[in-house]
Amino acid sequence: MTGAPRVGLSMASVPVAPGTPSAMLMEPPDAPALAREREILDVQPDGRRTVASRSSYLDEARARRQRLWAERGDFGRVHAANLESVSMEEEPMDALTRLRAAYAPPAAPSPDAAPALHPKLGRIVESEFVPVRDNMLHHLDVALFQAEQAQNLLGMLLQQSRPDASGPVLAAQSDYFLEPSSLSLSALETSLPEDAEPLPPPPLSMRQCVIQSKRESLSSAAAILAQGADEIAQCLPPERTRWHALSHIQKRGWKLTPGRPLVDMERLDQQPGTQSTLQGFGMPVLHGDGAIKDEGARDAWIGYGPSEAPVPVLQRTLAYWADTATSSESLAFPDRGWRRLRVQFRERTATGERIWSSASTTPMPGADWDTQMHDAQRDAVDAELFRELAAQSGVLSSVFPRTVTATCITVPLSSTLSVSVELVPYTRPAPADEADSTESLWATVLLHGLRLRLLRSWTSRIVELRTSHAGSSTQPPLPPRTSLTAPLWELYKYTLFLTRFRSVLAQATHGYDVDLDWAPLDGLQDTKEWLAHLFDVVHEDARPTMPCSGHVRLYLRVPTDTRSLAVQFTLQAPSHLVAFFPLHRTPAGLGVRMSLELEQVAALVASELASVAAAAST
Repeated sequence: MTGAPRVGLSMASVPVAPGTPSAMLMEPPDAPALAREREILDVQPDGRRTVASRSSYLDEARARRQRLWAERGDFGRVHAANLESVSMEEEPMDALTRLRAAYAPPAAPSPDAAPALHPKLGRIVESEFVPVRDNMLHHLDVALFQAEQAQNLLGMLLQQSRPDASGPVLAAQSDYFLEPSSLSLSALETSLPEDAEPLPPPPLSMRQCVIQSKRESLSSAAAILAQGADEIAQCLPPERTRWHALSHIQKRGWKLTPGRPLVDMERLDQQPGTQSTLQGFGMPVLHGDGAIKDEGARDAWIGYGPSEAPVPVLQRTLAYWADTATSSESLAFPDRGWRRLRVQFRERTATGERIWSSASTTPMPGADWDTQMHDAQRDAVDAELFRELAAQSGVLSSVFPRTVTATCITVPLSSTLSVSVELVPYTRPAPADEADSTESLWATVLLHGLRLRLLRSWTSRIVELRTSHAGSSTQPPLPPRTSLTAPLWELYKYTLFLTRFRSVLAQATHGYDVDLDWAPLDGLQDTKEWLAHLFDVVHEDARPTMPCSGHVRLYLRVPTDTRSLAVQFTLQAPSHLVAFFPLHRTPAGLGVRMSLELEQVAALVASELASVAAAAST
């Protein structure tokens, strides 16, 4: 509408909403956007930014005023009394007179004159000095900054006014001002005029070029991301398999330590025909800058030895996990023999030889790493057990000679029976005599008992070393090794005695109708405690706490189909024999008890059976 009055709003009459920041109220309406931007002081690791507090308009005005005072001086503190001219009525004094007056001693005050109160000049306390010093340093900094700004602006003006200046002139000018891009301009200098004409829009061809370049950039970025995703998809499954296997091994209790490329080493766990080697223990690791890290940086040593084993055994029982993609098997056992112990009883008879062998355990191919570690640990225990048996087999048989080779120990137990402990490789073909062998539970129990006693001997050795080291700083001599086969040898002698005793009874009772109550182990009240003592090495082997004992009763059948107790034998390991004849007549009555040797049993039993049969027939 033409001629209509122009209506405007007054900012003074507009009510202010409660909670409006004071910085917005004190800020002039024409302040540019750059002045309202707060400075970023720091960026936290989680992405949060620490910004400087917003300065108000009054603070900016105060800073501008102080900068002007620093440049031109603070005339607000100048008084008119300080501008009065000096009185010229006083006589001028020469330099000598002024010097003498300066060095003259102070005159003593007269006692009649009242003491005048004069302020002590030349002293200032620390609380007043620190603000004065800080204020002075601030003014000096502001003055220096303004001088540098003025010098930079002057240099820029000189450079713009002399575009055809020579090289030496420009080199000389560069010493007096900084680069224009490094100047910190104020908000007033960087603000654009409001009445400036807007820039013309770019032409259509340029916009099409920009869009095409953006599409090409997006396509190349998508191709790079797709290639990276394909590489990750290719390397992720094998990497996950390797590291999950290592994590599973560590959770199962095996000890791991980082591998190091010591030397090139032949893989002794492979067959001779494969000729597989570890070159540098694994593959190298490439960094982002192209640097190559030492080979074996991602490998690992895995200790599979028993925790109770001595230190030399633990040093040999190490497996190497190589992070390599070329070898089919990344787990190597450098010092593994790939052999297991086997116990066999051999009996030579007139018709041939009978063999009772322990149960064989062959590792399954394709087993997980935990199973491979357990198999390797059992191989290490069997190798150490074979060494101990070879050293202690000399005390087992004092009558028959023993035979010890690199892989077999043969100990004769009698003229027809012998026991052999041998290290058998996994892939050895079974000969004809092994095919005819029978799996025996006694041989398997003997093998497991020897293994258990070896582990218990290591445990007792550790306890003895800790006890001896607790009270002395010097290393004492090592305790003697406990015999692994001492209780088993005592049990064997008792079993051999029972076999001979049974054959003697069979010969003595030939032709009689007898019943035999055979209980040679009836004296063992707690079988579990006896087995624990048999396989344990904590107690002394020379003083068995619970020897094997039992009884054997011999009953004679008379024609009236009744049984009569003819003889009762009490047995105790290793070869103790006590006989009781309840029907033998003596001057004091019936019953005779006597200790016998095995050679006396046949004659006494035959005589007693004859007398009992004669008494029953009458």
